[in-house]
Amino acid sequence: MDNDHILVNNTRYCLYFPQRKLTVQVHEATRRIEEGVTNIGDITYITKLFPLPSATGADHNTCLPGTRTGVLDYIRRWADHQDTVQVCWLTDVAGAGKSTIAKKLSGEWRSKGRLGACFFFDKNRPDATNKQAFCDTIAAQLANNQPQLLPLIIEGIQAIGPVLSVCPFEEKLQKLVIRPVKDAAVVLVIDALDECDERDRDILLRNLLRSLTQAIRLKILITSRPEKDITELLGSYRSPTDSLHDVELKSNRDDIAMFVKHQMERLVQSGDLTVEEVTQLANRVNCLFILASTACKVIQKSLSPRSRLQDLMDPKRNSLGDINRLYLAILTKACQIDQDGQSTDSEAPKEMIEVLQAILAAATPLSISTIDALLGSKSTGRVVEFLSSVLNVRNDGTVVILHPTFREFLEDRRTARPFHFEITDAHGLMAKGCLATMKRELRFNICRLESSFMRNKDVPDFNERVSKYIPEQLQYGCTHWLDHVTKSSPRSHENDRTAALEFVEGRLPLYWMEVLSALGKIPKILRDLQEVGSWYSEKKLKDKFKDIKQFLVAFSTPVSESIPHIYISTIPFAARKSYIRQEVRGLFPKTMSVIIGYSKNWPEPPQEWQGHTGSVKSVAFSPDGRRIVSGSEDNTVRLWDAEAGQPLGEPLRGHTHYVQSVSFSPDGRRIVSGSLDKTIRVWDAETGYAGYVGDNHRVVFGLNTDTIRLWSAGIRHTSEEQSHPNTHMVSTTTLNNAPDQIPLSQSNESHNLIHSLHFPPGPHFASPGFDDCKLLQDGWVSSSNRLLYWVPPNNRHGLQSSHILTFPTTSHLRSTWIDFSNFCCGTDWTKCRE
Repeated sequence: MDNDHILVNNTRYCLYFPQRKLTVQVHEATRRIEEGVTNIGDITYITKLFPLPSATGADHNTCLPGTRTGVLDYIRRWADHQDTVQVCWLTDVAGAGKSTIAKKLSGEWRSKGRLGACFFFDKNRPDATNKQAFCDTIAAQLANNQPQLLPLIIEGIQAIGPVLSVCPFEEKLQKLVIRPVKDAAVVLVIDALDECDERDRDILLRNLLRSLTQAIRLKILITSRPEKDITELLGSYRSPTDSLHDVELKSNRDDIAMFVKHQMERLVQSGDLTVEEVTQLANRVNCLFILASTACKVIQKSLSPRSRLQDLMDPKRNSLGDINRLYLAILTKACQIDQDGQSTDSEAPKEMIEVLQAILAAATPLSISTIDALLGSKSTGRVVEFLSSVLNVRNDGTVVILHPTFREFLEDRRTARPFHFEITDAHGLMAKGCLATMKRELRFNICRLESSFMRNKDVPDFNERVSKYIPEQLQYGCTHWLDHVTKSSPRSHENDRTAALEFVEGRLPLYWMEVLSALGKIPKILRDLQEVGSWYSEKKLKDKFKDIKQFLVAFSTPVSESIPHIYISTIPFAARKSYIRQEVRGLFPKTMSVIIGYSKNWPEPPQEWQGHTGSVKSVAFSPDGRRIVSGSEDNTVRLWDAEAGQPLGEPLRGHTHYVQSVSFSPDGRRIVSGSLDKTIRVWDAETGYAGYVGDNHRVVFGLNTDTIRLWSAGIRHTSEEQSHPNTHMVSTTTLNNAPDQIPLSQSNESHNLIHSLHFPPGPHFASPGFDDCKLLQDGWVSSSNRLLYWVPPNNRHGLQSSHILTFPTTSHLRSTWIDFSNFCCGTDWTKCRE
């Protein structure tokens, strides 16, 4: 690529998001070209970030011109003077207008080139209620708003390496945010910090405050309610400005009056309201912007604005006394409830409450059609229309509440009668809806896969098939059913006991696994299954859930990697007394038959666990006691289910010598291993990806000498000898708060009967219909990059016989004889069922 082509139209790099794009101007590229050292490829590192578009505040309103002048002027002066404190904390009650001020100032600073980035926390969006996406979002905006910082951000991404997506928060903050802005006079805006999970906001705040001395020109504006934990950390940074809702302050009364007049202007012009009526409304909303805004929406959306205004201002009802009274009036009107508490539509209150329960309990925001599908109703659209003053349909079609005070109102028994509901009951309703949706919509081969020879990821249009054939409500139900079960009340469990029992019998668990495999949710469901058994009292249901978990643990590799092999590779090897096998074996007869080498029961945690091929040098429990990690002389690290005694996925490979020591981080998310290859590796405990932890994490390890060293994982050296690599074997490791997949090519060939296979002592063998067959390390039997079937670890052995599969006898484990006379695979795999 020539330089002229690179610089066409002032070279830009576009990073696209689902609803918007950030455009990064690459000014640095011009300088590098002039100096003859251009590396445009560096710019692609920005694509490794996963920012959260919804956290940029695009959905928030800004201050009306001429309002909030006092507080705005103070914060502007604070930002412009370097001799002021680095943090300004704007705090007030809910609905006082803090977010509109943050949005206003963000826009001003962006236009002046002062804005670094902003992050708007939001309880309506689960991904915007924690710190997970904070650093990526801030870094992406820094690259957009301050192009001169792009090289520094790229350096941070390069320094973190391939584990960017699982990198600890502290390291990401340092390398992607603090170091790039070290010498930059920019402002960061963090809005609604109180809507971030308490534990996460504590970590975020403490790390930000500790980092201030490293970036002395950085200013941070933070808005939140005056929650106790936030006050303890930010009390000394509180803005000295007057309260935003104090009715005694003329400036607040004037601001509210201007806002209400602006909102009602169209109705005044049309003659629906008079100026005097609008003034009366402004005087009744107590200088609280959320109260004024909601009241204006109610009137604007009414078919009779004057009548609705009079209802709200009726002194007997006192609907404008506070925001809770207004919410009560809105719901009462939507249900047409009279003074005697009777509704003109007997179903209206029930329908409305169920829709509100679904919106509040949803793990992710849902569309109107999805809510209807989960609830089995057609009322969601009507309810959302009636409650448009408190609910919002976003650009992506999902429904959320407009302000967190509405959620708090509904969950408060004292203020919301007769509309109050317990959130546990809402989760019970959603659990019931998820279960009904799965029973109604799950089916065999839901993605319509033509061949069993490929992993899911190798099917060319796999993602398109998932979107086309698995509707949103089914994706949601399969993923979050157990979430809602564990968050619901015991009464809900017992009410749905029969439906749950019906679901876990027969084919449906396998169909459920198909969707989980397609969505990559097997690891999540394994964690959920660990908890859900204790929520049901009936022993048979507990046993069924336990059986599903044992099935998934035993076959996590084929189930996760290839949907067809949920049937053709797992049913033959499942324990004979497994509920799943007993109920589906006759429904899927065209699979292999294990003649010798099967198990009657799922194995109890054995005294000796089999999986490593060399001596085990070290083991450790996870903090929650549910997993065990082991390191071995076979150069691998393995993760085990502590209850079942079975390996989870395939070994973690990367070390080139014995693994001497292993340990979990205190949060259980990472594993550290030390090896005789003189290296230390840190693994993500969920994905198995290897990498390093950050600057604020330390690994203590011992060498085969008389010394102990403290190793800074983020910069990959010891504190004792920073410039020298380890020259001795690593013997012990401790991490301090810190399924292997082999890709295959595509094929659509089919072979429905394999009469016999012979495995000579070696990795290659021949069989009728397939050439150059191999047993791969992860248990797959492959021929010319086609997956034939998967074999459990204990069955990768056997003896030779006609119509019998024989593996090399490399250990003392049981022999395996397999009959292939009815085996269907390739493009005939769907014939496995009756």
